[in-house]
Amino acid sequence: MQNKKKNHFSKIMRFLMTALTSLLIVLILIIILMVSRIQGTARVVNYAGLVRGKTQRIIKLEDARMPQDDMIADVKGYIKGLRFGSEELDLVSLDDKAFQVKMEELDAYFDTLKQEIDLVRQVGYENTNIIEKSEIFFNLCDVATGLAESYSQRIATRLKQFETLTVIDIVILVFMILYELLKALRYAKANRELKSKIYLDEATGLPNKNKCEEILTLEAEQNMAICVFDLNNLRIINNQQGHERGDLYIRSFAKSLRKGVDENQFVGRCGGDEFIVFFKNVTKEDVKRNLENIKKECAKCSEIPLSYAAGFAYSNDFSKLTMRELFCQADKNMYIDKNQAKIKEANHKRNLILNVIQQLKEKGFNFSDCIYCDAKADAYFTLRAGYSFFLAEDGNYSGAIEQILNELFNEDKRKDYRNVLNVDSLNKHVTKDNPIFEIPYYHQLNNTEMKGKIMAVYLDSDEYGNLHHFVLGFKMYSDTVEMDEKKQLMRYYDQLKQSILENANYIEALMNMAQSIFSVNLTQNQIDGIYDKYMQKNKKPVLPCSYETYFKQWKSNVLEDCLGSFSIVESC
Repeated sequence: MQNKKKNHFSKIMRFLMTALTSLLIVLILIIILMVSRIQGTARVVNYAGLVRGKTQRIIKLEDARMPQDDMIADVKGYIKGLRFGSEELDLVSLDDKAFQVKMEELDAYFDTLKQEIDLVRQVGYENTNIIEKSEIFFNLCDVATGLAESYSQRIATRLKQFETLTVIDIVILVFMILYELLKALRYAKANRELKSKIYLDEATGLPNKNKCEEILTLEAEQNMAICVFDLNNLRIINNQQGHERGDLYIRSFAKSLRKGVDENQFVGRCGGDEFIVFFKNVTKEDVKRNLENIKKECAKCSEIPLSYAAGFAYSNDFSKLTMRELFCQADKNMYIDKNQAKIKEANHKRNLILNVIQQLKEKGFNFSDCIYCDAKADAYFTLRAGYSFFLAEDGNYSGAIEQILNELFNEDKRKDYRNVLNVDSLNKHVTKDNPIFEIPYYHQLNNTEMKGKIMAVYLDSDEYGNLHHFVLGFKMYSDTVEMDEKKQLMRYYDQLKQSILENANYIEALMNMAQSIFSVNLTQNQIDGIYDKYMQKNKKPVLPCSYETYFKQWKSNVLEDCLGSFSIVESC
């Protein structure tokens, strides 16, 4: 809608400029004609005065008996020229009725005056009325001159009006031209900004992928290098701490990267969490020095810890390559560095998990489902999770609270327990002196009923004494959903898998989680070995023994509610 208004306004402006320009041309032509007319009018005024002056001279000379036929002829010619115009005298005929009437009267009276002059020549001026008649003629000349001047004044007034209109037209046109010029300058500025934006990444202030791609189309030269960077953990930061924190992560690295690289070298963002540096006229030692500087700048960053992978390729190490081929070599080297970093991070995470699980065991907890939480970063990741666990592998703790409330609490209780589960509340209830905080839950949806408790277990505090790391474990007492054999096996499998992951040894995992272990030869229907730390020696059968016979004896000790599950292992 706004663009339509702008286009409509532009059309109006163009139309007005065209109309005003056309009007200006017409006004200028009119002014030229009027100036020409005024110039002719000025000559008319001059010649009207000249008729009077020359006639006065004629009268004086004639009175002195000095005939002036030539001058009389000249005056007659002047009068004719004033009445009808004259190319010879360069006179125009004034388009003024009063002037023309007066000139006609003047012409007729001049003929009368000529007759009186002839009489002067015969009898002398003393015996004629030459003086009185000449005075009348002079008065007629004065009136004619005045009329010519009035006409000239009217033309001049009209000329001034047209000049005023012309000035107004020009002023309006100038303002409109200035407006269009300013608009053109704004458009030019906007185009320059747009052109710069095409090659600028707004988030980091570095050249963007378009500029990087443009450079990658060139041929590689000697003493050139390309260094590729990829941020680690951006996905985890986005999931656990939110995209705003992820954007800060990217900006902080971009800032450190630009500071760490020599000013005369190109630094750009390829997109996402990938960055690139193009080095010109450098040695390998120069590149390594820059990489060390980058590492130092990243270590200085106090806003957020920075982790990245880097790889570079040096043009002199290869035969002639394009920049893109050199980039691919650098990218391969970067992934080698990234894989090493991933291995370190995986080992660090595994050691952390094992350490936390061990702490939980020492406190007497063995959760099937539990998460490791960072109150300071508002993040979590899963320590243990069964097949039916409802939380993602990692994410934002505040978001996890909402999922927990939806899964484990009735709608009327969610608001109250939201306040219990938030970090501020846990900071008060989960402390070094009070390391365990239990939150019972009960959830009923249609015919499904679940009952259990959530346990917040203290791990450590930050430098200010506030809760930093803690574990949220989930214990289910009962549910009304019947658990079939498949679900039981899946739960058992989850427990076994977690134990294997935590112990790194299959047998140790089995021994750690199981009360009894049987070594069975199913094809022979026999038990070859029994490992039970609680079984009394006199209760152990002589091995090998019949599998089905042994478990039939056990069946008498199984509760009726568990017979369905026991039937899975009752026979080979």
